[in-house]
Amino acid sequence: MVELSASPHGRRSSAGVRLWGLQAESDAFLRLDLLRFIASMGIVLFHYSEWVGIDRQITSGLQLFVDVFFVISGLVICYVYSEKVHSRAQIQNFWISRIARIVPLHWAMTLAYVSLGLLAGALGMGLNQPEKYDISCLPGVMTLTHAFGGCDHLVYNFVSWSISAEFAMYLLFPVLALIIVRSRLAVLALFVGALGALYLLDDGWWTRSYNFGVLRALPGFLLGCVLYLWRAELSALRLPGVLFGPVLASLLAGMILIEAQGVTVLLSYLAVTLIYAMDRHGPPNAVMIRLSLLGQLTYSLYMLHPLFQTVALSVIGERILGLQGSVMTLYVVASLPVLIGLSYLSLVKFETPMRRLVRKRLATRSVEVKT
Repeated sequence: MVELSASPHGRRSSAGVRLWGLQAESDAFLRLDLLRFIASMGIVLFHYSEWVGIDRQITSGLQLFVDVFFVISGLVICYVYSEKVHSRAQIQNFWISRIARIVPLHWAMTLAYVSLGLLAGALGMGLNQPEKYDISCLPGVMTLTHAFGGCDHLVYNFVSWSISAEFAMYLLFPVLALIIVRSRLAVLALFVGALGALYLLDDGWWTRSYNFGVLRALPGFLLGCVLYLWRAELSALRLPGVLFGPVLASLLAGMILIEAQGVTVLLSYLAVTLIYAMDRHGPPNAVMIRLSLLGQLTYSLYMLHPLFQTVALSVIGERILGLQGSVMTLYVVASLPVLIGLSYLSLVKFETPMRRLVRKRLATRSVEVKT
């Protein structure tokens, strides 16, 4: 039994709750943290669906979990940094912190794919998707600009287009923060205007990735900032945490059953809004607090699962072991705990140390430049 300490407001707190050494940094987003983990597993299911005998058409809506990430990202970034990017030094520290968080693993996965491509060429092995190893796109990938329209197809660690789009939001955020401190209505207007313009002028904007996926990220990120600015009103809703399950189930049903993904992306926006309102009502029970800690594996899972698919499923499972049908399905299901374990090791043994190292090095370099 996990003992929960009381928060200053007499509510349950996550203090002292751990899972594999992980501990929540804040009580503000515990249900959203759990949603992030579920979203990452939903995307894994979408990409692995054919390996377990599920028609890709059935799971295609699960790719809209990426838009859930954009909303949560905007919310968390505004929560943490909206009042901390108003000087040159603060902006620089913000960008350093974001680079330290996303770039090391992104580069590691990209270089892993480059190595696979070179190895396959040296061994004379055919590649299932040779266009994915397009060397001409490598500069854009390494500089995180490949969601700005610089490459006409998905390459290397193909999910990283969304990290490029996210990076664009980080570049934009200091300007957005200036608006936030002046008028929350202006931020709301930006969100409504951006979303409305996309629906009017860009049919299928919710499917963008390499082809200016930054446009897809914009309304979600802005909505996250809107939710932060209207947090008091959301608190007044006092939505009980017991609604988390029905909201999540409704979102999953919509993603699977609704063919019009332009509608489903709005459902994903609504789900994040409602679950954040639940988080404003207070932390969940001990079990959900512990499960919410899995949210810290989201980025690792998201970035590792394509390479895991290539190596563990395609090369080992299909080519070497020759698995098919139900045996392959069992193999994929049995491999998921391995993927989660690798994601944990990536977070603890690689991403966290590299984040500290990059922040230290870049911060030191910036001081040297100033002097």
